[in-house]
Amino acid sequence: DGKLLDEGKWLIGGLTRLGGALMAFGNRDRGSFVRLTQGKEAPNTVTWGQFNRKALIRLPIVPMDAEGNKVTAPTIEFRLPDGSTHPHLLLAGIAQCISTGKAEKNLDARIEETKAETAAATSGGGAPVPKNFAEVRVELEKNRNALEAGKVFPTHMIDSILTSLSEEGE
Repeated sequence: DGKLLDEGKWLIGGLTRLGGALMAFGNRDRGSFVRLTQGKEAPNTVTWGQFNRKALIRLPIVPMDAEGNKVTAPTIEFRLPDGSTHPHLLLAGIAQCISTGKAEKNLDARIEETKAETAAATSGGGAPVPKNFAEVRVELEKNRNALEAGKVFPTHMIDSILTSLSEEGE
């Protein structure tokens, strides 16, 4: 019916809040940033949308058969990670995104304001995707509490990653 399920809202809400911080697990090589600065269809804003290839979170077109039935289930595509990803850490971070989105007090407002079309019309396009290790570090520091909630990510692990990001940024 064209509406997001609650679980989809939780994930999108959390990804728009923590997406930049998740780069600490999903974009761990200097080369990770090249496609974000040079690619025409690379994600460059922390927004979501159905058809906008510059959005960090995208709802891909769902293929239909000749009778109009869905061939596959609808999905949510997080377009940031690359081959340098630590998949186990990234998936744990995505699980934390769902918890963060579920706890969001004004989730519907967050969903609306981070929609690519809304962000472009109201605030100049949405928050930018971090473009280097220093910017990823800022996002991780800002959002560490959400990732550490429930002791999913121990404090010492986040501290170690922040140190590593500082060293990479030098």
